[in-house]
Amino acid sequence: MSSHDRSAALLEDGKLWGAIAEERLDRRKRSEGLIPGQRTASVLAPMQAITALLRDRGVHLSDLDLVVCGRSVTSARESLTAQLPLDPAKVVEPSMPAHHIAHAYSAYATSPFSSPAVLVVDEQGSHVDGYYERISWYQARNGSLMPLDSFNGSVGQLSLGMFFDVVAGLVGLAEAGLPAAGKLMALAAFAP
Repeated sequence: MSSHDRSAALLEDGKLWGAIAEERLDRRKRSEGLIPGQRTASVLAPMQAITALLRDRGVHLSDLDLVVCGRSVTSARESLTAQLPLDPAKVVEPSMPAHHIAHAYSAYATSPFSSPAVLVVDEQGSHVDGYYERISWYQARNGSLMPLDSFNGSVGQLSLGMFFDVVAGLVGLAEAGLPAAGKLMALAAFAP
């Protein structure tokens, strides 16, 4: 579960039955779901999306064979089982790849090229030993990505994505109360 862009999907016999984003139901862009007053990053489950899918299909939580819980930066399994009356043995949380490799594979999977180079420039990716992923470069071949180079950031260093966040905030571009670097980057296409 993530603190934004929360959603749910229901599969039956391996086929997608339905999926819906929480923001379609609660009418809040990006549907931020942090639990107020918590010291840790506790996240609300996409309750309206889950309820709508189960209701529309005519099933109950107890009818589910397996619940797959996505994660963001931290594990969300414990938070989900605390919010929903689920048998913990039915809840799994897949391990999460490093943030940049996930971005790279999604770009590669949708690329029309057989062996593209993939460059990931992000606000901040996975954090390891006091550093965070800032820029990563991969070569794709035969369904695999080979890392070519990477540049990590640390406290006090702005990544290009952080720079765009700062400028977006300064010029008043926001989405769901947060700086909208994506809007600023989109406007760059209109520059003379």
